[in-house]
Amino acid sequence: MELSGSEYSFGFARGRMSGGHWGLSLVRQRIDEGSVCQDMDCADVAGVTLQGFEFGSFLAFGEPFAGDRIQVGMHIGVGAGWYRGMVQYRGEDTDVRELLAFQNESIPIPIFRAEFAVAATVAPGLKIIGSGGYGFPGNRRPTVSVAYFPLGGR
Repeated sequence: MELSGSEYSFGFARGRMSGGHWGLSLVRQRIDEGSVCQDMDCADVAGVTLQGFEFGSFLAFGEPFAGDRIQVGMHIGVGAGWYRGMVQYRGEDTDVRELLAFQNESIPIPIFRAEFAVAATVAPGLKIIGSGGYGFPGNRRPTVSVAYFPLGGR
């Protein structure tokens, strides 16, 4: 299943500026028209979104370098979300039918990500993380995250 669209998340993180961190985020992904749906040919996607929660972590590989400003590691996350919206698809007889997105909105969909990441400390207590890799549902594209540590992440 190939799902594309914009995604954002926000939440709370805890950890260290010079190490890894973990947190809980609210995730919302909008599915673009033309995304490929499993076992059907999507004709139109109308307001389909995935919204849920994700427990995520940045795991640093070794010590920071470049004056303790740059870290290399993994961004991993697991969670669950729910689809909302309508999908039109073309059946074998080429007529267009409407389906509620993924049939049942009450069934949670697992969320998973495993991404290679590079983090940079840009100011005391502020870290920016760029990552890219594998995710479910759909494939992930490069992402940018921000982590703020109110006490400087000591």
